[in-house]
Amino acid sequence: MDEELLHRCPHRIPDNILEKARRFKRIGDRNNYIAGRWILFELCRQASVNHVFGELQLNSYGKPSIDGFMAFSVSHTDGLVAVAFSRNAIGLDAERFDPKGELSDFRNVFSKKEWEEIEEYGLSSFLRLWTMKEAVIKCLGLGIESPEQLQSINEISAGLVNYNGQHFSHNEFGYSDCMISTARIKSAEPDPPQTLYTCKISGPSLLLFAEHIAKI
Repeated sequence: MDEELLHRCPHRIPDNILEKARRFKRIGDRNNYIAGRWILFELCRQASVNHVFGELQLNSYGKPSIDGFMAFSVSHTDGLVAVAFSRNAIGLDAERFDPKGELSDFRNVFSKKEWEEIEEYGLSSFLRLWTMKEAVIKCLGLGIESPEQLQSINEISAGLVNYNGQHFSHNEFGYSDCMISTARIKSAEPDPPQTLYTCKISGPSLLLFAEHIAKI
């Protein structure tokens, strides 16, 4: 971890959070962990929600929540941490346009139609569909269980996704060389507003600034 970072933080990072962060082998992963919790702490503070830095409630799949606060979802990718908020359950996934491995290694998580799109349009389509599927899983507070589970998450039309007969609203953003997707359960009522914040990371250091990049 970049120790200079600790002196630049606007709030003292508790020792237990530093201890957990240092368990990650990669400096980037340590900084991702701290940045995500810093955004949550800062926005809780702005909303006058009493929240102890880094203390989250986790379900059996690791989906976090904070008592008295809105629903949220956190995602990390190299150089970026994103957090989305909504009044109702929300899922978020962010991936950088820098694939690890061959796209063909992931063929079994996509339908025939989806794979044809990926073959035609390449990495941009791959990331759009991958983040869409992960966002749906995270909206439901589940974990990824199998390729068949991901393959069963399909886009019905622009902005509308189906998973096991349940429909989800899907939004996507291209931001800072990343693809970001959010998913919320579709209902008869208009979708509540969602707000998306990011924290950029430069090298081993955090730029501790939560940027509001979307509200729709």
